[in-house]
Amino acid sequence: MYQQRNRRGYATPVDTLMDCGIISRKVYDDWRFGKIPYLEKRCNGNLKTLSFALYEMRTYVAGNGWKSSFCFYKQWV
Repeated sequence: MYQQRNRRGYATPVDTLMDCGIISRKVYDDWRFGKIPYLEKRCNGNLKTLSFALYEMRTYVAGNGWKSSFCFYKQWV
């Protein structure tokens, strides 16, 4: 997340999950194109692993004084 924010000025959960290897770029693209109904179906690890990763992201953001914002992902056509 730190590297994403330095490079682009913001960090996203999906990009962080890809950086950590929890999802691959192909899985992400398949999800955005509607080939996968929900992203959790193809994550490397179970829902507890995913929940822990998202919790750690929230903790890191809060601990560093970053401002969170809503992120909406639209399906690509």
